[in-house]
Amino acid sequence: MNPVLKTIYTPIIVFDGKVQIGKEDGNLELEDLDGSVRDLLNLMDGTRNTVELANEMNIDHADLLEILNDLDEYGLVEDASAVKYTSLNENERERYRSNLNYFSNFSTLKKSRFTYQETFKHTTVALLGLGGFSLTAAALAGMGTGRIIGLDYDSVELSNLNRQFLYCEDDIGKLKTEASSDRLKKINSEIDIEVHNVKIEDAKSLLPVIRESDIVINGIDQPSILSTRWVNFACVKLGKPYILGGIGHTSIILQKYVPGEENGCFDCYLLNSLREAPEFIHQLKAVYGASFQKRNTAFAPNIAMITGLVTNELAKQIAGYDRADNQSSSLEISSLSFERLSETQWKKASGCPTCNGDMNSDEPADLNMILELSKESRV
Repeated sequence: MNPVLKTIYTPIIVFDGKVQIGKEDGNLELEDLDGSVRDLLNLMDGTRNTVELANEMNIDHADLLEILNDLDEYGLVEDASAVKYTSLNENERERYRSNLNYFSNFSTLKKSRFTYQETFKHTTVALLGLGGFSLTAAALAGMGTGRIIGLDYDSVELSNLNRQFLYCEDDIGKLKTEASSDRLKKINSEIDIEVHNVKIEDAKSLLPVIRESDIVINGIDQPSILSTRWVNFACVKLGKPYILGGIGHTSIILQKYVPGEENGCFDCYLLNSLREAPEFIHQLKAVYGASFQKRNTAFAPNIAMITGLVTNELAKQIAGYDRADNQSSSLEISSLSFERLSETQWKKASGCPTCNGDMNSDEPADLNMILELSKESRV
């Protein structure tokens, strides 16, 4: 092991017998009256192993390991020798250099930043919808996601070009599956791109598309609510986590399903919402199964925000570097003030026909069953 102070925390600041290391959650100040802390940090340039460091600092090896353990707990150090053991080649390490620098935020002496990129390299993401979420497709390609499975049935239209920046004017009239595949291969020729030109009209047709994926992004927004229930059912059936996003008039919405004993699914969310606010039934009935082609408020900055949030959440789920809030949930944020408007955890709902029901079925229960079940007491 060759300990090194993480590059993202350099330079260190030395003043008044102290060493200060800048972190976003607050500067760390270490007392250093004799300059030994400064000397150790300067020697930790990644070229020396722990025995060599202890000898140069003239301290016991056990004492050095204790110091390193403390620095590791603060998240300040990593193992420079980890580069010898990564499966990433030199070209990949250069290509994803900024990714690797970002992953240094989460690396330790035992888990290197390279492992996070390696995880991306061996991950398959199913992206359902290549319209607004084509930005996410571009991000996934740039991040080095090993395999992207894209699905859409639409063609590129002039009105798409205000926010679907994977496409250009020359793509108008082309199938989005074809145009996106061509563009993504130009962004990153080292990953696998698979596309399906299919219009989804039930849950069953999703199963072969998402079966080999590790995680699903849902960009299918019509028919309203029903399409989300199709994706939810298919993902619960196959045990796949999924993330979806949407925009309101001046808000953005992020939702996620994470398989787990305590986590609910989208049908649980509907059931609990109806039980807590019975009047929600009127809104649900009004929009259920509807299409809103002419009232799309997809404004480029808002699309960029929601696709960024979705991709960031996906990265956390894939790499596992932030599992503090690994629960199924909905989050709504104002696109004007960025304040949180609402946040709801998807608790398991008693009687949910999807995650507590018979998964031998090919399709989710119909809306009338959801409405009837919502009248039962919530557990």
